[in-house]
Amino acid sequence: MLQQLSQNQIDTIRIWYLVQHSLSSFYKLIHHYGSAAAAFQARHDWAKLNLHASHLKRVQEFEQSTAQSTFEDILKLIQQHSDFVICIDDADYPQQLNYYSDKPPIIFGQGDVSILNAAQIAIVGSRKPSPQGRQVAYDFAYYLSEKGFYINSGLALGIDEAAHRGGLQHGRSLAVMATGLDSTYLQQHLQLRQLLAQSGAVITEFLPKTLPLQHHFPRRNRIVSGLSLGVIVAEATLQSGSLITAKIAAEQGKHIFAIPGHIYDAYHQGCHLLIREGATLVDHPE
Repeated sequence: MLQQLSQNQIDTIRIWYLVQHSLSSFYKLIHHYGSAAAAFQARHDWAKLNLHASHLKRVQEFEQSTAQSTFEDILKLIQQHSDFVICIDDADYPQQLNYYSDKPPIIFGQGDVSILNAAQIAIVGSRKPSPQGRQVAYDFAYYLSEKGFYINSGLALGIDEAAHRGGLQHGRSLAVMATGLDSTYLQQHLQLRQLLAQSGAVITEFLPKTLPLQHHFPRRNRIVSGLSLGVIVAEATLQSGSLITAKIAAEQGKHIFAIPGHIYDAYHQGCHLLIREGATLVDHPE
């Protein structure tokens, strides 16, 4: 729990709140006005920047006491549920994310903030894996965390869960969430999330009260891959969302690794596709 937020953090959170997590609008405002504080002071001129109508309406509504009260509640929830808050110009901001134009301008987290700048490997895959796929993800995470890498994943069912549990055996795992820190999706992973916060870290770019909307998951995935040295797809069908993560990782210039399986097994068709497209085939964590 945070005792207090700095003025820069509050200014950044306020703009992030007003533009409703819009990366393009946030960075347009910062680049034009120079800082979050200056952008808020000039909020009545935002229409000149051709921002989305919903953002302009939100700014108008923010003049009302009820809207400001709602924002104050958001700040209280951030303090209540966060162990750290990192803005883009803070020393603790993950250096590996600085290369990307769509980097999150703020990160809310629980656990050990230093993990964000540690060497990480992402392990992703199907939410409904085979028993073998789940075991492979766990084994790779166990081995790599033993060697000093932090295991990064998205706290989803299946491969994500197995990877987190394998990494936690050596206290080295990080989860990126697609909601605010005030909720856990899925609820059945609440205990796992608590373990991650105690022995690793849990982070998100989303404000409290943010629902797990479908388009939030690809946004989460870009952070998973962006923080990592490479991405291992442990098991994936052709419809698996982990292929989106692999695509994002490739665009970020990351190393992509895929674990093969039986050629007739639908569980592995996504991995085989990645291998055909140039991913490195791996059958052992070494």
